[in-house]
Amino acid sequence: MAEVLSPEHPFPAALEDCIHTYKWLLEHGYKAENIIIAGESAGGTLTLSTLKSIRENGLPQPAGAVAISPVTDLSCSADSFRRNAKKDIAPPGSMNIWTGFYIRKNDVSDPILSPAFGDHKNLAGTLLIAGTS
Repeated sequence: MAEVLSPEHPFPAALEDCIHTYKWLLEHGYKAENIIIAGESAGGTLTLSTLKSIRENGLPQPAGAVAISPVTDLSCSADSFRRNAKKDIAPPGSMNIWTGFYIRKNDVSDPILSPAFGDHKNLAGTLLIAGTS
């Protein structure tokens, strides 16, 4: 059996890249009210995590955000994981394996990793798009 290798840049590398880029935009004259952050699937999760990290860093929130089918609970403990297992394109339990490569030994209930957890106050207005399953 082949060894499964984790990504070269696990958490928090992608989030740090997003925050670095956001700070760069602000430092180069772009106004927060003219910025929208968007992503789909894992990118949608990263969008929501970026909003929380922007708040935690004391930066101004962007004008808005769009998160398309984000995974908001990387603990995979929400009832929808069980309820929709037969409709999902991924085999049951595979989400835990995939997210494990990214999160490593970090706490999956950390609101930066699992945006469903924690405080949602003072975040940019967000268009959240999700399917029925």
